[in-house]
Amino acid sequence: MQIPTSKENLDRYASELDLIKFRVTLRVDPTHQYVYLTIPRDTTMAVFRKATSNLLKLKENDTIFYSQTGDEITCYGSVEDLYDRYGDALWVAEVISGVCYAAE
Repeated sequence: MQIPTSKENLDRYASELDLIKFRVTLRVDPTHQYVYLTIPRDTTMAVFRKATSNLLKLKENDTIFYSQTGDEITCYGSVEDLYDRYGDALWVAEVISGVCYAAE
């Protein structure tokens, strides 16, 4: 599979989650089949809720379960579920993380 890396795709994923503004990172752990969303400890509650809301909207049709502990939200779900919806879940996570990193 050829992985698209165009600026348009980067911009689209970043804008869907407002990740640059919220300094949120997302990664996929294929071994344990978890998706992790981490929000900085110093993020305000309003920003925390907005980022969470955007993530839930983006994945609303997936079989993914969420739990929250302190400043981290862990999204439990199958990488295959993400793959079925987005084509390449690992690439989506890398793109989002890369956009966040580039914005720092």
